[in-house]
Amino acid sequence: MNNRSGKARRLGLSSRRLAPGYTRNSVHWVMSAKQEKTRQQRLKILIEAYAEGKKIHH
Repeated sequence: MNNRSGKARRLGLSSRRLAPGYTRNSVHWVMSAKQEKTRQQRLKILIEAYAEGKKIHH
């Protein structure tokens, strides 16, 4: 398993349901935040959108 798929799995994203590029970009968007608070906010946004079957534009 490569590091990117591990991060996506930890974030609750299944690479089988989303395109690899979208998953990679989403993980980067969350992890690139400098502050932990911002990472948590982005993760919440991403999980909520994923649960609703929506994609976010970041």
